[in-house]
Amino acid sequence: MSPRRVIAVSCAVLLGLALAPPPAAQAASCAAYVMGYFNRSGDRYALHLAVSDDGLQWAPRNQNEPVVTPAAGTQGLRDPYILRKQDGTFLVLATGLKGRVFHQNDQYIHVWDSANLTSFTNHRRARLHTMATHSWAPEAFKVPARNAYAVIYSACNGTSNIDGNPWSPLGQRAYTPPISSKHATIIPITTAEKDALISLGGPPRWNRSKSYVFPDRYPRHSGFALRIDPLGSGSALADRQDATFMLTD
Repeated sequence: MSPRRVIAVSCAVLLGLALAPPPAAQAASCAAYVMGYFNRSGDRYALHLAVSDDGLQWAPRNQNEPVVTPAAGTQGLRDPYILRKQDGTFLVLATGLKGRVFHQNDQYIHVWDSANLTSFTNHRRARLHTMATHSWAPEAFKVPARNAYAVIYSACNGTSNIDGNPWSPLGQRAYTPPISSKHATIIPITTAEKDALISLGGPPRWNRSKSYVFPDRYPRHSGFALRIDPLGSGSALADRQDATFMLTD
C-alpha cells in the first residue's frame, strides 16, 4: 500500500465558521438520518440527499436528482461531508472533482451553507494548501480549545487498495442505499428537518424492491400483474444486479 498523507488544518476563518452555544433543538434526540452522496450516473458528480428512519433503508430525495451542482472550479463534486454547525445550521464540504481525473492537482474544496438542507447558499471554494497535489474527501470537526473548526483531508497522488482490514460487509438484505450512491456522509436530523427533506421534490415517483430469488431481474407492473424482465449487462444499472430492483409504472 502506498503511503497516504492526511493533513489537519484550522479553518475557522477559511470556512467562515464561528463557535456558538448549541440551540435547544440540537439537544433533542434525533428522529432520523440524512445521507449526502454523489452519483456519477451521467457524469453529474453533484450533491444528492436521502433520508432514513433506521440508517438501513434509505429514500432518495428530490426524485434522486441533484440538490446542488457546483458552478465553479471543475464544476464537479465528490466525497461530500455534512457538518452541523454550532448554531444548528449545516455546512457542506466536498472534493472539487468531476470524473475520475485522480492525478489532478486541485488544492480547493467546495463549501456551501444551508439552513435545513433544502436549499444551499454562499458557495465558495476554500484552498487548503499550496502543494502540487489535491484536496480530497474533506471532513470537519469543532475544536473548542481553539474556538475554531478543523478540516482533515487527503492530499496524495494516486490510489491504492487497503487489504487486511477488519470490516465485514453488510448484506443487501439488511442495507438498501440509494442506487449508485458513492462516498456517503450520514448525520442525525430532527423531525422538522426530516419533514422538510421529505417534502423536497414532492412524493417519490418510484420506489425500490428486492428479490432474493431472481437477482438479475426487473419486476414490473403490467395490466395489474407483476412482470419480471431481464436486466441486461448493457443496462445503466448493470452494477446493481445483486438483488436490486426498481418498480415502474
